[in-house]
Amino acid sequence: MTPIWDDLKKSVKDGLSVAAAKTEEYTRIGKAKLDLMNLNKSLNAAYHDLGVTVYQQASAETKKNAAQDPKVKDHIGRIEKLLQDVRDKEKEIEEIRKGSAAPSKSAGESGKTTETGADVDSKA
Repeated sequence: MTPIWDDLKKSVKDGLSVAAAKTEEYTRIGKAKLDLMNLNKSLNAAYHDLGVTVYQQASAETKKNAAQDPKVKDHIGRIEKLLQDVRDKEKEIEEIRKGSAAPSKSAGESGKTTETGADVDSKA
């Protein structure tokens, strides 16, 4: 081939490589944001459950001390874990944006990737 065609071929390959890398990055960010949204939904449910439990105890005739109740402590522990998970997921998103994070494996992913690093058997 002539040098101009070789240059054009190289330019197209380079452009496609960049596009594939950006697509992968945006896909990883999208998956992480979806995970974050699900964590926030679980966190809201945990707050709701805690509120229901405390309300039931406060409105009961016995007027238990809610802070000492094992159910309340379980809800608080669940909330604290979810808050940490949210912070971790937000940190992961920032690392992906900075380009320093390796892809994390979600449940069901095999870890097999193509040359561009995309999951072979991921479900869209």
